[in-house]
Amino acid sequence: MPFQKKETYLSIDIGTENLKVALCIPNNEITEVVGYCKLPQSRSSVKSGIASNLKSIIEKIDEATGIALRDAAKSLEVSLPSKVIFGISGELVLGTTLEVEIERDKPAQKISQLEFEKMRNDSLSQVFEAVKDSLCEEACLPLGSIEEVDSEIISVKIDNQEVSDPIGLSGSSVCFSYFLSYAPKLHIDSIRKIAEHFRFTRHALVVEPFAICRNLDIDSNLQENCVIVDVGGGTTDVAVVSKGEFKGTRMFSIGGRAFTNVLQDYFSISFDEAEKMKISYSNQSLKQSQSKEICSQLEDPVRIWAEALEIALKNISDDNEIPYNFFFCGGGSLLPNIQEIMLSYPWQKNLNFVKFPRFNFLFPNKIKGFVDKTKFLNSLSDVAVVSLSRYYSRLK
Repeated sequence: MPFQKKETYLSIDIGTENLKVALCIPNNEITEVVGYCKLPQSRSSVKSGIASNLKSIIEKIDEATGIALRDAAKSLEVSLPSKVIFGISGELVLGTTLEVEIERDKPAQKISQLEFEKMRNDSLSQVFEAVKDSLCEEACLPLGSIEEVDSEIISVKIDNQEVSDPIGLSGSSVCFSYFLSYAPKLHIDSIRKIAEHFRFTRHALVVEPFAICRNLDIDSNLQENCVIVDVGGGTTDVAVVSKGEFKGTRMFSIGGRAFTNVLQDYFSISFDEAEKMKISYSNQSLKQSQSKEICSQLEDPVRIWAEALEIALKNISDDNEIPYNFFFCGGGSLLPNIQEIMLSYPWQKNLNFVKFPRFNFLFPNKIKGFVDKTKFLNSLSDVAVVSLSRYYSRLK
């Protein structure tokens, strides 16, 4: 009996150190990952989260997609993917939550689908005009050089009362709460060129830490009050959820590669040798004397990383209370110094924490609604690509 051909799409995480491609099948409320491939990037491919060597990245995506398709074909017949979701991150990618209130001319009249869509579109245009200049200034970019990545309605209130579906209801005012993300036009254009090369019929972009937050499968209280920290190769991505509301994202250009560079310089070895040493140190497989030496050399760089994290949290929270439950993912979060600095840094001195931060790891099994048919998606560095695969279902 022939296999039924399955519709597929790709989830792509263009990381600094590795490019990850997941071949996915949408299945109602569950996403099945039926093929997966992770390939190392060349050192020139991604800088500060921005795709800089498109030729190399395109070749890697082509190779990784082929491997994922071959693996999937061992157990079922799948169609070639025509749709894709890309994760976007980097130092100049900004995300924030804003509210816009619309006064209605006829409060007693029930809200129709047409009116709701008009209010949504009008409020979105107001928000972008209101924040685009300030976001350019924050990122030290020329005015007009950023573009919207994605926008999502976080909540809708009618006369200050939150509602799940405003259609058919009446009221004098409608308040939209949006998560809005922006990036330099150059950054977005690079990903568009990649999508155009493969002639995808549809492509979507989403800020990676936002996708992670929207798909958490943890205790409900923790899910509504947490900080996500994704320590990648070139950047660290930060997102805050407080009292069930997504507050925003910030990213800074210190990641695992910066720590590798420190070891490369100190030990006068190649970058690849330093990377292997760092991984062995993180896995606690080195001699104690060598681990102590590495720990000492990374102490100051990791403290600088913590100071950058403090600034990111301050920018997101705007001096409001910050949740104390931290969930770390990304390969760089395995570094022992990061775990130690989270326990020793004076977080409560300049930030509004009611309790001292708690360190937790976030693995792919804490992302809801996906089934890993490949059995490969089990590391901290796989959380982003899994979250992207789930986020696709929100766009359908």
